[in-house]
Amino acid sequence: MYSSFALYCLSKVPEELLDNGSLAWNKGKIHYTIASKEIANVYAAQFAKDMDTFFYARADEILVGGIMILIMPGLADGVQYSQDPHRPFFYAFDQSLLDMVKLVSQI
Repeated sequence: MYSSFALYCLSKVPEELLDNGSLAWNKGKIHYTIASKEIANVYAAQFAKDMDTFFYARADEILVGGIMILIMPGLADGVQYSQDPHRPFFYAFDQSLLDMVKLVSQI
């Protein structure tokens, strides 16, 4: 089994990020690299659930003695989300998507 750069996407937006009364409300952003610890924790919890689902499904598919190779981005222990070298990309990507949503809502 092989997966390359596909597992960093979440299966859904965690509800806490959409609730403007929540400490984890993300104000419409699609990333957490410049967000609070509460927001990062909600993303991490959803990622953990998604990975559990992924691994349980793959466990049913892989033969005994099979191999799984995963390539995915991550941060080393102790590195803060705000220090992610990909942060400028995610910020620009977020702004582009928000601009597209604004344009579509005006039509």
